[in-house]
Amino acid sequence: MNTLSLLLMMSSILFLPQEEDMVPPAANNEGRIEATIVLLDISSISEPNEEITADFAIRLEWFDPSLASADAPPIRMLSLTEANAPQVTIINGRNITTKLNPVAKVTPDGNATYQQRYQGTLGAPMNLRDFPLDEPEFFINMTIIDPQERTLVVDDDRSGMLKPPSVAGWEMIAGTVEIDELKSLDGTEAYPTARLEFIGKRDLTFFTWKLLIPLSLIVFMAYSVFWLDPTVLPSQLSLATSSVFTLIAYNFALSTMLPKSSYLTRADIFIVGCTLLVFGALYESVITGVLARAETKKALARKIDYVARFIFPCLFIGLITYAFLI
Repeated sequence: MNTLSLLLMMSSILFLPQEEDMVPPAANNEGRIEATIVLLDISSISEPNEEITADFAIRLEWFDPSLASADAPPIRMLSLTEANAPQVTIINGRNITTKLNPVAKVTPDGNATYQQRYQGTLGAPMNLRDFPLDEPEFFINMTIIDPQERTLVVDDDRSGMLKPPSVAGWEMIAGTVEIDELKSLDGTEAYPTARLEFIGKRDLTFFTWKLLIPLSLIVFMAYSVFWLDPTVLPSQLSLATSSVFTLIAYNFALSTMLPKSSYLTRADIFIVGCTLLVFGALYESVITGVLARAETKKALARKIDYVARFIFPCLFIGLITYAFLI
């Protein structure tokens, strides 16, 4: 979707005059500010930095009798100070820029509207222990600093996602809008907050093809050493070491795709388990090859290989169960 189409859609939902704008002053609730938060798009998600790059809009509406004037034009564009607008702060914003002029639209009956579009990065704390099965919760958390201490409410009907964001490897699910308060460190002051939440789900097909299947093939490449006679040690070692080198090279490739954390994720457990299985196959082939050098121990070496043919797949199935199903 191009920029022009996005702006037109955003305007039709968020910025065009609403029915409540035409309500006479007597029917408005003086002393409150109604907020609308709309997520327009998400361009990227960074797990190492625990942040998302988002495009979103906020609309504030309030009634102030001091702004009413029968002689005023139908629409006046006033500065935020002149319109008694609250100061908006994005609590989890890191590098946020605004795209619209900081002015409020005021009608003759005293209804005021301030609308702003924001682009930039938002903090998004993530618990990656269940990666890639995790469903992190992203949010836009805003607060207002209002000298008049008006009540902050949220328009649930108009708040939410404009359209499902097109982030590669992700699916976004609309969440809820919540009102809360942010207290100062000394607890003497409290600021109202509005929080738009949405859930992220990873595309498991991507990780199946990039993580599960390639590592499974490497593990079963190492598994094939148990089907070679222990007397042909060079062939066993060649196959086992090839599996080890392939695994190491693939781990380097995976390092750019997997999130970095100070704890083990489900994907890390699977990778570590596959590494242990591959190296275990290498050590087993060395042990059986050494045993097979003695004529009296060839039968024992073959028996170890025979038992390993059943134990190895069971260990691999147990690894998958522990890493992704428990």
